[in-house]
Amino acid sequence: MMIISTAPVFCAIIARLLLGERVNRRTAATIACTLVGISVIAVDSGGDNSVLGNLYALGCALFVAINFNGARPKAPRDLIPVLPSAEYVSLWLRCWEMLIRLRRAGYG
Repeated sequence: MMIISTAPVFCAIIARLLLGERVNRRTAATIACTLVGISVIAVDSGGDNSVLGNLYALGCALFVAINFNGARPKAPRDLIPVLPSAEYVSLWLRCWEMLIRLRRAGYG
């Protein structure tokens, strides 16, 4: 759940890269600290973390950020065409995970 909560960080990064919004120093420092913290969570080998689960959480946060930026009413660029592609990628990842689980269980 901690990794998914990085959606606002990705939202700020996407707004900077795609929409040209400025990021002040305080926001940049917060983004850096958050990404360092997420890196610590992702490499933690003492818990029940799985690499695939962490990647799914990051993917969810990234797609939520894309949706936030695309749905903004005053965005200078129309990002709404990106929204369906984000859903397709999410669906593809879920199907891929199910196939991996089925193969591990001996069904294929």
